[in-house]
Amino acid sequence: MFRSVQRQVVYERWDRKVDRSSACWIWNGTRRNGYGVMWISNVTFYAHRVSYELFVGPIPDGMVVCHRCDTPLCVCPDHLFVGTRADNNADMDMKGRRRCVGPKGLSHPRAKLTEHDVASLRRLHAAGVNQRELAAWFGIGQYCAWQVVHGLGRFASESLR
Repeated sequence: MFRSVQRQVVYERWDRKVDRSSACWIWNGTRRNGYGVMWISNVTFYAHRVSYELFVGPIPDGMVVCHRCDTPLCVCPDHLFVGTRADNNADMDMKGRRRCVGPKGLSHPRAKLTEHDVASLRRLHAAGVNQRELAAWFGIGQYCAWQVVHGLGRFASESLR
């Protein structure tokens, strides 16, 4: 990360943007998607990744830097660990902070289809009714009808087959 720029210069620029007055060192510089960012040699880097490289070491290829404290603006190296995307997703799920947590598909409170509708839609399609007509009859999009017919996406559950 710091090949073309001296490590000390990066540290000094990084340090000017960090508030160390609490356990979490909070990034006070530019933000993107809730995370701190900084530019090094005209390339944008997440501030927590810069912190990890400054204080811990290189980040292995394909790995992400995760937060133990669940504070996206925290750049404290003691609060950071390296893992795979799967590790990060498992950590989010375990702590209940994944944004898309909640009912999906047929169990969503605003779902347009019931399990009975899905079964009927599949029977009608097998009998020769095309997906465009099925979509109109059930008040759904054609792509959704295609997913139901093929058992894909949110309709991939074995209970629906």
